[in-house]
Amino acid sequence: MRKKAAFTLAEIAQKAGVSISTVSRCLNNQGDISPETRRKILALARATPVAAEATDVIAVILPGSGESMGWYMFSLFRGLRKIAEERGKNIEFIPASNLRYLKEHNFSAIISMDYFSHLETILGPMSTIPVICLNNQANPVEQVYSICSDESFVVEQSVTYLFDFNHRSIALLLGFDDHSRTAQLREEAFFRAMTKFQLSAKSCILRYVSDMDGVVDTLLKKEITAVIAPSESASMKLLQTIRLAGCKIPQDLSLIVGEIPHVSEYQEPPLSTVEHDFEKIALCAFDSIEKRLRGEKIPILQEMPYLLHKRKSVGVTPLRSPDLG
Repeated sequence: MRKKAAFTLAEIAQKAGVSISTVSRCLNNQGDISPETRRKILALARATPVAAEATDVIAVILPGSGESMGWYMFSLFRGLRKIAEERGKNIEFIPASNLRYLKEHNFSAIISMDYFSHLETILGPMSTIPVICLNNQANPVEQVYSICSDESFVVEQSVTYLFDFNHRSIALLLGFDDHSRTAQLREEAFFRAMTKFQLSAKSCILRYVSDMDGVVDTLLKKEITAVIAPSESASMKLLQTIRLAGCKIPQDLSLIVGEIPHVSEYQEPPLSTVEHDFEKIALCAFDSIEKRLRGEKIPILQEMPYLLHKRKSVGVTPLRSPDLG
């Protein structure tokens, strides 16, 4: 087996016009190798089964230290790990604070879970390999592809679900200090859905909240009957604050919140939730990488549907006046 591997390295080196040591460093993710040389070596290596195993290391960029590693990230980790194991791929996690590591080693592809690093501007020539950002903006110019949950559809779906339960005064609670594109898409979709049902005057958006007690006070003063809070990090705190205010769920206030696996469904009442389809996101990421490595085209942006779990925290609210329809 060792002789076969040595012959393969020599064959690749000859075809690529480089030394055997350069091929070895490239396949073992070591050293500083030019993007063009690296691309040539990896293309040849993928055609040889013995060497191909060494090219299957995918870098996964973690968020910066200032970002919360909450339920969303842990669930996404599980999805990526599951699909990687099924595909026989190796993944290596790299913190956003150490992106220079990308230039010191060689990877077959990059999956970024970081929202704020502007990866395409940092990578420079490294962008010749597939770069997939999860729930972040795509960059067509730099060939950075994006796989996102469909924020617009899930908000519109949630409003429709609440409307079917006679809710007319509905609030959208955005994340804490959330100035992201995701928050903007949710807000735009909320206005569209409320306008569709001629309820825009009864809508309420609470942005960048830091005081959950103040949020509940506002909801009660505005006679809101239902809340959509897609952020997983807000789910339990909002639930506790509503209970402490003496409100009953769903009799006084219906809730649709972000899903926390193995937690949300066991609350009292079981919570109606929206959940990123983490396994489908991970599957799409690995499929997209493999297509790009084969030279196939993929959409610059791919949107994955949310999962809407309909449980007991949404109930019928009696219509309060004839004009409510």
